[in-house]
Amino acid sequence: MNTFLHRFSSWNLLFILAIALNVVAYLQVDIIYVLVFLAGACLTLRNNRSFTLRPFELNGSAWNILIMIWVAANITGLFASGSFTNRGWHDTLDLRWILSFFACVYLGKSVSNIKLLLKLLGGVSTLVLGASILWYLKHPNVFGRISGFYSNPNDFALAVLFLWAFFFGWFASALNDLKSNAWMLAPLAFMTVIIYETYTRGAWLAMLVVIAFITLIGKTKRLLTVSAISLFGIILIYAFNLFQFKDRILYSLNITAGNSQALRLMIWKVSVAIFKDFPTFGVGFTENRYLFPAYYKNLGFEGQEMLLHSHNMYLQILNDSGLVGFLAFCGVLITALTYFYRVFNKSKNVESRSMALAGLAILIAFMTGSLVDCPLLSTGPRNYLFLLVGLSVGYCLQHDSEICHKESIIS
Repeated sequence: MNTFLHRFSSWNLLFILAIALNVVAYLQVDIIYVLVFLAGACLTLRNNRSFTLRPFELNGSAWNILIMIWVAANITGLFASGSFTNRGWHDTLDLRWILSFFACVYLGKSVSNIKLLLKLLGGVSTLVLGASILWYLKHPNVFGRISGFYSNPNDFALAVLFLWAFFFGWFASALNDLKSNAWMLAPLAFMTVIIYETYTRGAWLAMLVVIAFITLIGKTKRLLTVSAISLFGIILIYAFNLFQFKDRILYSLNITAGNSQALRLMIWKVSVAIFKDFPTFGVGFTENRYLFPAYYKNLGFEGQEMLLHSHNMYLQILNDSGLVGFLAFCGVLITALTYFYRVFNKSKNVESRSMALAGLAILIAFMTGSLVDCPLLSTGPRNYLFLLVGLSVGYCLQHDSEICHKESIIS
């Protein structure tokens, strides 16, 4: 027991606790972020005898400058659009959740014994997800789709998707040592079933894109074999309409009035109209929802069900912060993708390569899922996005500092 505790630091336990808590009570994960900041600040003061934000990667890097431009565009849009009210300022202050990502990076830099952490992560996530499914079976929602402890099955699907992408990236990178990493197949299979049973098409599409992307850059025969088997299985499930898979896909192509596709098309048209009226800085963070009633009426959608956001992260950002914020946000994504790709290609550390490929998989899942939803506006999916990408960034910074600092603009 003492040996286990020596090998498994308190930082690892905090990370595992955050992963478990996000399934059961995602709003409480903020407590973990605060604890990380407080503990990190105390350690910084003790070691340096002065306080600095650099251990949290809060510095003048291009990555952070792009984030600041995006935030500034949201604030500017609030003023420029005339939406500056107590309500609008309160909504803008919600962007403080950005700081939680830097707590996750610090956590990633501080964890130890990554292989032991992964095994515990796989076991704990499987247990809490299993518990959430059992709870759902006793307390089903009105959608008839698995949502665990979440109220919205789409949010639950996106949260599990990011966990799945993390493990898939690791598994794809570790196929050369399949014997030691075969255990990952169990959580991967379980998460795949959960995502399917949420009937969330955006998550399904994201899984396919992640598999294709990782196969393309992984370039190993075993990975190609795994991907080919997966694709063949999907084709069979569709052909024989197993688990009503084909019906769900065909429903996705149906845009008759009243179904979710028709509602999305309406909100996308409304969001495009808002962007045309406020193209430079938008209307402020999530303020577009207060403009929806007027735009629905102007576009002839009056009386139709009104959604709470754009159901497309890219349109949402265009509405929130205009073209200036959108370009900055795209810059953040490109910076992160470039960072992970360079580590994956140039690192001599096997674990760093695996972590980088996992980071790439999560970002691709996020970018694909963002086509039909807004993951950053939902706390549960956002927590996993930050925790897992932050873990990947922090770990690579700590173990491949030469590559990360000299060739990347993230730090």
